[in-house]
Amino acid sequence: MGLLKALPALVLALAPLQGAAQSAALQDAFDRFPQLSDTMVYVGREILTLNPDAPSAEAVAVAHGRIIDVGTLDGIEDRLPVGSYAVDRRFEDKVIVPGFVEQHLHPLLGALTMMSDAVISIEDWQTPAGFSPLANSEEEFRSRLSEVIASYDATSGRPLMVWGYHASWHGDMNRAILDELAPDIPLAVWQRSTHEMFFNSVALEQLEITEDYIAGWPSVLARHQADLENGHFLEAAFWEHVFFEKFAPAFATIDKVMASLEYTEDYYHRSGITTLAEPAGPVDPKAQALVAKAFGPDDTPFNFFFIPDGRTLGVMHLENGGAEKVLAETEAMLALSDGRTQFLPGQIKLLLDGAIYSELMIMRDGYRDGHDGQWIMTPEFFKQVFDLYWDAGFQIHIHNLGDGGLDILLDTLEAAMQRSPRYDHRTVVVHFGYAQPDQIARIKDLGAIVSANAVYTPTLADRYAEGNVGKERTERMVPLGDAIRAGIPFSMHSDMPMAPAEPLKYMWAAVNRISTSGSVIGPDQRITAEEALKGITLGAAYSIQMEDEIGSIERGKLANFTILEENPLTVDPMALADIGVWGTVLEGRVQPAPAVPGGDSDETGARLIIDDPERVLDASLRHARSKVHHHDH
Repeated sequence: MGLLKALPALVLALAPLQGAAQSAALQDAFDRFPQLSDTMVYVGREILTLNPDAPSAEAVAVAHGRIIDVGTLDGIEDRLPVGSYAVDRRFEDKVIVPGFVEQHLHPLLGALTMMSDAVISIEDWQTPAGFSPLANSEEEFRSRLSEVIASYDATSGRPLMVWGYHASWHGDMNRAILDELAPDIPLAVWQRSTHEMFFNSVALEQLEITEDYIAGWPSVLARHQADLENGHFLEAAFWEHVFFEKFAPAFATIDKVMASLEYTEDYYHRSGITTLAEPAGPVDPKAQALVAKAFGPDDTPFNFFFIPDGRTLGVMHLENGGAEKVLAETEAMLALSDGRTQFLPGQIKLLLDGAIYSELMIMRDGYRDGHDGQWIMTPEFFKQVFDLYWDAGFQIHIHNLGDGGLDILLDTLEAAMQRSPRYDHRTVVVHFGYAQPDQIARIKDLGAIVSANAVYTPTLADRYAEGNVGKERTERMVPLGDAIRAGIPFSMHSDMPMAPAEPLKYMWAAVNRISTSGSVIGPDQRITAEEALKGITLGAAYSIQMEDEIGSIERGKLANFTILEENPLTVDPMALADIGVWGTVLEGRVQPAPAVPGGDSDETGARLIIDDPERVLDASLRHARSKVHHHDH
């Protein structure tokens, strides 16, 4: 057996041994595997292991990308043969934590939003073109949109695109409004959720989006979600047809996409992320290849995992080939793995109800203004695709936002469990926008787990409480407190571009639940800093079935660490989002974080993200942070 294959088993075999017995065993291992002399012992001011048997340590020993020992420096040195290791003290004034795991984001989608002609959103964003401040009123949005229109280069021959619009902040939007603002140039306004887009008449004509084009779509749902008169396309109409068939080819060049992916690579690294996953990764091999080209090389500072898009595979193959064809095409996607971009076998992503940023989630009691939510997959189609993957033994990740949609998800899961019981299926309720107490109990009883977007609360709570959702339901937005009390395994994610991919900000949001007005939203749903840290490390690893490899600092696991300037378990919880990220260690490779373009960096080139304008917190929230007193947990 080769060294790299033997090492994890060897380390785990040594773990139960103590003192002289372990030292003797290690000496024997070094005699048999001289390559182990490439051992580095990293010393930290503190090491937070997330191993309940030994939650903190002083040093960690790494060989060939794996952790071989954790404990005090003296203890590790006593156990390692003399001359077989070196001690690296560069982190002895820093805090070492398990490498952050971003359970759910979308790099191509994030790249496309970041390469917009302008980002005019409800929170600040740092983009490749520079800092884009929030726009929190209709007047400001219209003013900045007009400035972008005036700067349009008519020789480009492509649509002008702006991302970030949200009706609750920016007022009404339709084809007529855009025609008035831009009567002579093609214009598209991408809604903040990315699940819908508005076009003016010139853009519709240029892209050849016509009544005949829409009438040719096979899906009744997609046709229902197209409003040509108002130039508005959402959910299935947008994703299955308009975006990929019409808009993206006209707007995005390969060079621009690759440049944006390279920008996001540095962005993820600066955030301390060592493992990323994309549930509903691209089905198109050409789209997948772009991500693989950007993130596949060995020098990429993280590992990236795709989970196939079962909704699209079902749409493409279920009627013309049945379940066997769908499963065969799913299996075939594994061959697209390339370098540090890999497909996770036996996992699939489905999408149920509409986007929370569009107020299209399916709510049990509807909306206060009487509008309806929307399905991405109708309940009938969802059940059909869910059942075929369930029966094939897949772990199923399900996009769900509203409590009405959650009822359908849990009914479908319960019926599957009754028909064909499975142990440790880890069905994931993805996003976890709204859930009622009876649904929390069902999630637990049915053996499902949760992956939450905690940033919904600070970003949306004030406007949604005042508007169509109402205060009572908003208090239960992302109810992680209930989930933890019920003993439901959970993780957190950004779903970028739904939120900036900065795990310390998910921690901040979940621990504090402070809205833009400075109010605490649902104080009983706050969680502790330790619980939040697990949600971006070990819990996230568990949600993608990688807890044996990553998520904690324990013997035998990959040596993936995030290096912080402060201890997230002891700082003031209001300061969690401001903790500096020195960089990361990926499988033993030390990786200082790149500087923010145009920003300050320390002498190693690692950006200390302390007053980073990429924060999800808008200006009013930053003001609120200075006046809100810390609460007890």
